[in-house]
Amino acid sequence: MEKLQENAVAISLEFKGMTEETYNQLLKEAVPTGTLTPGDLFHLAGPIEGGFKVINVWESQAKLDAFFQNVMGPALGRTGTPQPEVQIWPVYRMMKAN
Repeated sequence: MEKLQENAVAISLEFKGMTEETYNQLLKEAVPTGTLTPGDLFHLAGPIEGGFKVINVWESQAKLDAFFQNVMGPALGRTGTPQPEVQIWPVYRMMKAN
């Protein structure tokens, strides 16, 4: 178990109507390197009923906000992707297999 920084946050984005193809297009536009952006600790994405869901853990709200303002917001506009339903909450602990 890893105790994260006190200011780490998780974000859940639910994209209604998004397909795997649309997700891949948005991901390529937002992170063309295919790697996590500095400050992004974790990324998980997959299909849900009626769309796609993405969950990320960020080092801080400030880094998350900067990413959305400078990268994700413009990428959503360029790809014509509708705004997702967003939930953000503080992270207390993140566990992962070794």
